[in-house]
Amino acid sequence: MLSISSLVGGVYLFGHLEIFRINTFHNNMAPWCPACRGFTATWNKFSDWSKDLDIKVGVVDVTENPGLSGRFLVGALPTIYHIKDGQFRQYKSSRKENDLISFVDEKKWQDIEPIPWYISPASIQ
Repeated sequence: MLSISSLVGGVYLFGHLEIFRINTFHNNMAPWCPACRGFTATWNKFSDWSKDLDIKVGVVDVTENPGLSGRFLVGALPTIYHIKDGQFRQYKSSRKENDLISFVDEKKWQDIEPIPWYISPASIQ
């Protein structure tokens, strides 16, 4: 699993980074959050599928990277985004491993409207 914040040094450069173009599933979490702690094992199992699904699976600890929680409009934890071709979609479905896999494998993300450009984490904020 990759650390999104280490990949981009904790600073997003308005959509010009490779991370915004590749197929990525991104989990914003905090170690003190009970829901995040309960979801960690599932997220780690899901990340084992990343090569088969041709997707990068990442995690951001918002306590270590508070700027990213603002950029990603994190209002509840965990907050999960699917990122592809510069478009961000917030994942709000089931937190079960099989559902995460089918979301990517069956391209269910295409059924979700992308975050508008003016509030996208890739926008100038």
